[in-house]
Amino acid sequence: MTHAGDNHIFLTTKKMEGDKKSEILAQTLQLPAINYKVIEIDANSPTLILNVLDSYEWPEGVCIVNITGGTKMMSQMVYLHFSEKEKTKIFYWPIGGKAIELLHPTIEAYPILHPVFLDLATYFKAHGYTYTSQTQLTKPFNMAQSLFTETVVGGSAGMVPSIMQAKEVFSDTNERVYYSGSWFEEWLFTFLKKELNLNEYAIGLNLKLKNIHSIRNTESDNEIDVAFVYKNRLYIWECKVYNQIGDRSKKIADPVYKISSISQSLGLQATSFVAILAAFGESQARKDFLKDITRVTRITKVFSMEDMADTNLFIIQVKKMIDYGT
Repeated sequence: MTHAGDNHIFLTTKKMEGDKKSEILAQTLQLPAINYKVIEIDANSPTLILNVLDSYEWPEGVCIVNITGGTKMMSQMVYLHFSEKEKTKIFYWPIGGKAIELLHPTIEAYPILHPVFLDLATYFKAHGYTYTSQTQLTKPFNMAQSLFTETVVGGSAGMVPSIMQAKEVFSDTNERVYYSGSWFEEWLFTFLKKELNLNEYAIGLNLKLKNIHSIRNTESDNEIDVAFVYKNRLYIWECKVYNQIGDRSKKIADPVYKISSISQSLGLQATSFVAILAAFGESQARKDFLKDITRVTRITKVFSMEDMADTNLFIIQVKKMIDYGT
């Protein structure tokens, strides 16, 4: 919260300002233009950083410095500069930490007793995105649940008549899209929302992201099948339904590379998953491929139909990966 007389000063770099990061942060914090200033410093030169800091006319009064962000060099030089000033407190907030660390003038930890949790829209806004999303299911959830069960029992979406007949029977585009795979997105969205006890502001379905400063005349810059925030961390999912995988690793690689590319602009704590409703089998080559591609792309997990068949075990895996309840 900004109080009368408060001033915020963002120490940033030319690259970050090219991406309008200070403006995005100020908008997220609802800071009026009069309440913040921007100072560009060099990310890697200690001499240039100190020269800029020393030459700036800092306002009188108590100065609270947050050195959590920026490069290591920026944080070190900012600490060095402000530690010599009176009425200054320097703080650091470890990622995922349950306490804010006071580093100057003394060393002390301040436990966060009443944490503030971001909703999905605020998280995306802080990273420069707005989005639209699907506000209701295309069909009742029991339809998606039935298709999921039939697919698992049959061992393949190719064994489910309503799925296989979609292109022939349904002339309506929405019906064909639903039976071709969007039903699985709706199933996963509803399943996660219920099992993780997420409110409607924490999770979204079929998100179309638009960069706030994008000049492209398109509906969206990126699309995410399912996304949710839990304890201020973002989790994004790419969903696919295949009749069979066979030896075509490309069917796994394509959604993995897509979600990996999207996550890179969504913060250090953005965690990516891929859910593929198809049998992977016991091939050692397939297992080695999954291990390699998840390591290279930093995808947390590619779930196969085998992983999701027992939904109780599936949600246990998910909860462990997001540190649910801790």
